[in-house]
Amino acid sequence: MQFPQLRIFLLLRTRIVEGRNLMGKSLVIGLTGGIGTGKTTVAQILKELGIKVIHADEIGHQLFTPGSKVYLEVLSSFGPRILQPDGEINRQALGRIVFADQEKRELLNSLTHPAIKARIRTEIKELKAKGKDVVL
Repeated sequence: MQFPQLRIFLLLRTRIVEGRNLMGKSLVIGLTGGIGTGKTTVAQILKELGIKVIHADEIGHQLFTPGSKVYLEVLSSFGPRILQPDGEINRQALGRIVFADQEKRELLNSLTHPAIKARIRTEIKELKAKGKDVVL
């Protein structure tokens, strides 16, 4: 029987505690789990140990910067009713729309997910080139 989680733990322990990279490669670790399972806590611990943590939610928020490609596509698709007076996207207003209508949710996902994935890939590539480990 194999225990991949144990293998990852041992590799991380060796990297962090002993400062040795046994594989000679960067690790890219995906944190998954339901609500309240400790993902944020684990990510914070790994960050404090010097491992870069990439948050897809933060990237999604960055992509909504006024004037950005994703911002303009979302605005074009959902109209000015999703804007705050300062021109920022009102996430609550957008949320009410997309969580009430699956087609609109799928539209929003089709506009945001490719850009989020591309940004994550770019960040991982840059970090791996520097020999850094990454947690998603």
